Amino acid sequence: MKSIIKLPWRTTGYIRSSLLKISRPEYVKKSLKERRGQCNQCGYCCPVWCIHFNKKEVSCRIYKNRSSHCRSFPIDSKTLKIYGIENKCGYYWEKGEVK
Repeated sequence: MKSIIKLPWRTTGYIRSSLLKISRPEYVKKSLKERRGQCNQCGYCCPVWCIHFNKKEVSCRIYKNRSSHCRSFPIDSKTLKIYGIENKCGYYWEKGEVK
């Protein structure tokens, strides 16, 4: 059965990340430990509705004090695929997908 509701890709990624933090906290902890790189503040991960993201300057107004959700993005390489930013995000995983 196909879903009638189609969510924007950023919303889907946000919901997935939130559910992983609740349902699989050990997976999230392990995946974040294996994450390499750093945030390049590209804005691709920012939810469309985020009031702190400055679209003109492509920057976060509260970057140093951002929420835990933003600090933990992306949780894993699959999140990068959902957002379509595998080659744009400053974060990566050397070993590929975390099990």
